Amino acid sequence: MYGGSAQMRNRRNAVIACLAGVAAALLIVGAVSGTFIRHVVQIVPVAVALVAVRERPAWGSHAALPIFAWWLFMMVLVWLYLAGVPMFFDGDFTLTEIVLTVLVSLFCVLGLLACMRLKSTSSIANRLLAVAVFGAFQFAMMWASFLRPFVNR
Repeated sequence: MYGGSAQMRNRRNAVIACLAGVAAALLIVGAVSGTFIRHVVQIVPVAVALVAVRERPAWGSHAALPIFAWWLFMMVLVWLYLAGVPMFFDGDFTLTEIVLTVLVSLFCVLGLLACMRLKSTSSIANRLLAVAVFGAFQFAMMWASFLRPFVNR
């Protein structure tokens, strides 16, 4: 378990809470949109990053960075679509889903800030590796969620 100062534990707990908030909001989106299984697949990296932050905060916070950045980017794409900017997806968003995009974005911004405030004892190479691996992991799971077994599930 991670020791450290109370301030660092609070920052670690803030990252954990933000990751949990992103996961919960995305699962609710899945429930209200009828795509729950797809959203379960999409949050697998969020759950793994949550465990990484809990067990190894110095490294895990860097694993969480691309997760927060990815979901913030996805929420911006939704907002652009809702504003009438042509996108690669279509559909209607309920008020609940729109409110959840705001919540996901809030968790992502707060999570990014908390990650940046956590001190790291990991080498730069390990930090970059965590960012690259989890960024690729999140992209891969998003892509996988659109494959035939998960479409409209």
